[in-house]
Order: sequence, then C-alpha cells, then structure tokens
Amino acid sequence: MHSYSRGLLVIGLDAADPRWIFNQWRGKLPAFSYIMEKGCYGALESTVPPTTIPAWLSLVTGRDPGELGVYGRRNRRDYGYADFAATPFDSLRIKTIWDYLDLYHKRSLVVGVPATFPPRKVNGIVISGNQTPSAEAACTYPPGFKQEIAHRIEENFFDVPDFRSQGPERLHLLVKQMTRKRLRLVHDILKRFRFDFTMAVLLGTDRIHHGYWRYMDKGHPEYTPDSPFGHVIMDYYTWLDKQVGKCIDRYFADHDIMVVSDHGVRTCLGCFAVNQWLEEKGYLRRKQTGGSAFDSRDIDWSQTRAWATGGFCGRIYFNLQGREPQGIVPASQRQALQEELRRELENVTDLQGQPLGNRCFLPKRVFRKTNGIAPDLLLYAANLAYRCSADFSEHWFSAPEELAANDGASHSQDGIFMLLQKEPRALGDMGKWSIYDITPTIMDHFMMPKGRLKGRSILSFPESTRVVFR
Repeated sequence: MHSYSRGLLVIGLDAADPRWIFNQWRGKLPAFSYIMEKGCYGALESTVPPTTIPAWLSLVTGRDPGELGVYGRRNRRDYGYADFAATPFDSLRIKTIWDYLDLYHKRSLVVGVPATFPPRKVNGIVISGNQTPSAEAACTYPPGFKQEIAHRIEENFFDVPDFRSQGPERLHLLVKQMTRKRLRLVHDILKRFRFDFTMAVLLGTDRIHHGYWRYMDKGHPEYTPDSPFGHVIMDYYTWLDKQVGKCIDRYFADHDIMVVSDHGVRTCLGCFAVNQWLEEKGYLRRKQTGGSAFDSRDIDWSQTRAWATGGFCGRIYFNLQGREPQGIVPASQRQALQEELRRELENVTDLQGQPLGNRCFLPKRVFRKTNGIAPDLLLYAANLAYRCSADFSEHWFSAPEELAANDGASHSQDGIFMLLQKEPRALGDMGKWSIYDITPTIMDHFMMPKGRLKGRSILSFPESTRVVFR
C-alpha cells in the first residue's frame, strides 16, 4: 500500500465492535460497507484497560496508558487514599497526531475526542470531548472560537447527562440529539474552513450500547424477544451510517477516510465487588461492617494490604510502607503480593464452582513505562463480562440492582478500523491490528517520519502476509 499526502478524515465511533459492524450489521450499513468493500478493515486491539479515556488518548498519540500516566477516567493524584481526578489534557507532555501535523504545517480540525479538555494550542481548531464539565467551559482552541459557535455548544453537546438514569423511553432521543448537534457543528465549520486532517468522535454509539444492549443481545440474561426497544441500537446505527455518508459525500470526496473505535462491546453479566472480595480474603479490613459505599475513612489501614477502585477494569493498589500514608506492606514484598493476588483472582470460581475467567495484568509487563501513579494490579472480572465495583455487598459475586437496571453492556478488548483511500484498493479484511498502529498510520499517510512510536503503519503492511479476521 502507498501513502498519500491528501486530506484525511478520521471518524471515531466509540465502542464500535467488529463482530457487529463487520458481520451481523454489515448489510444494513451502506456507507460503512462501501468503505470495507473498496478499502480495508480489521479488528483493533485496544489498550489495557479498554476504557474510553486511556484508549482514545493512546489512539491519537501512539503511546500506552503507562507512558501517558492515564489509567482511567479519574487518576490518582497523590499517594493518599481518596484523591482521584480527571487528568487535564493540557498537563500532558506527549504529542498527539495533530501536534505532529502542526510541525509539518498541516491544519487540523478535532471535534469531540475524549480526554481533550482543556484544549491545547493547535494549527487549526479543537473542540474538546466528553470530559468538558459544562457548555460554559473553555472548550475550544483558539479560545475565541467558542463565541463563534456558542449557538451549537449547549446542553447535551458533549454527552448525555446521567445517561444511565434516563430510561429507555427517553435515552435514544437524547443520544440522537447529541450526535446531530456534533455533526451540525462539523458541517458549520467545514463550510468556512479547509483542513488537512479532520477527526470527529461520535460518543452516541457507546451510549446507545449501554442503554439498550439487554434488549438486543439474545445472550443477555434479561433479554426478552418482544421488547419495544429491541430495534433501538440497529435503528441508531442505520441512521448514523446515513448521516456519515452524507457528510463524506459533501465535504470529503477528495479525502481518504478512516473509521476507528477505542474498544468493543459485550454483554454485562453482573458485578464483581473487588473490595468485598479483598475483605473476605483478609487483604482489607474495615473499622466496622455495615454500609455499602467504599469510603477511605472507614478502612482500617493498619490492617489493610490492598484496596481497589471500580469500573470496567478494576484497579488494585497496595498499601506500601514509605509510599502510602499508613502503608504496612514492605516494598520488598510488593512483587510477591502482586503474584499472590494475581493467582488468587485468576482462580476465582462462580457460585457453581466454575472458573469465573478473571484476568490480571501487572502494569510493568503491559506498559513501556509507568508514569504518574499506576495501579499495582489491573483486573478484568470474568474477562470484562463483569464490571468491577469498589463498593461492599453481601457477596463479592453479584448483580447490583442499579447496574442490572441501567447498564446492560460492558467493554470488550477489540474495536475496529476501516480505511478507504482515494484510489481505492479492495484489500478487504486485514486481520487484527493494535490501537497503537493508528497514529503511525496517519503519520505514514502524510509522509511523516514515525520515530519511536509503539505501533506500526497499516499502510506499509505487506499484502502477502494478510490474515483474515474471525
């Protein structure tokens, strides 16, 4: 494959999954199907963990979460037990793809990429993503551009507020409204300006999954064949495919087109209460039992060796001497404790005595560096089929009512990529690639040196060694 210096459009579909886009839904998505038929496509292995903030940052930098020092939506700011916060984008010292393009005098339009608040200086325009706190925030670069688009930056532009609590009757309307607002803003900007590189991330795919997966996926334990919401996800994707096709035809006929996602989606079967498990196994002790919410003030740190935060991936931290304020684990025992916990967690069985399928990762084995304050262990409960909870419950293996009621989907490890060049070459299924390959591919497209980035360019991959995605 050859690289080109013509314009490039990158469309981000948060949580789009290869099993559905490439197989079950392909015939119903003509715009995306055209890209696959005339270009190439494949699965895109996500980061560890496969969660929105670190995954999108890795995709646009070619750096892993350890190099970025970003391990989740909120990150530990010091070695205390309670200080977690979102990492400001302008505090990161690692270049994004649009920073590299700036060095070559290329203009960029970047809209809605998660974790890009507050925006940094760029040769072009940036509108930040879903961590933007409100429509009143300084969400654009140049800063003054906010006044020019204020009529588009309103409630529900960055995300659907409290999307897990909106209910199925209302959520799909709000998701479509959010997507429409983002696409209208892109239209407005493209009517006035030209860019070499345009990237827009559409968050609605992820939100529609979380709200309606149980109504669509026959493998979900709460699936009912006659649900009035069973068609909502497919309807949204069909509508989105049409909108994306219109945008490409109108503004990007002379561009190469790339479609990417940060991770995939799978049915959420329940919840693994990590701190409850740690307490039952003697790694954590509360001052007194009772209550469910994790509160660092309720923990007896003099008797606690490990504790965890929740999410799609559990992040487990050790209470180390000389690191944490009340640490009790000698630093010399850290590695042994990592291996001990890894073995125990990966041997956990369900209530029927069958292996739950937990997977554990040691940060120093999966990241090139560990900047910031990295977890001591990362946990995929049931290989991501269960969400991890920091809270306490009657049993560590459960499906809390609030989770069962409001979120039927979890994340999976593989997202997607599709690529269509102006001079199309139907290379078809290119097999599995890595999220770290996207930045090198974009740099290759613009004939820029890739330096020492972690990934490789899809454009330079020999055709004779292609494999087929299953």
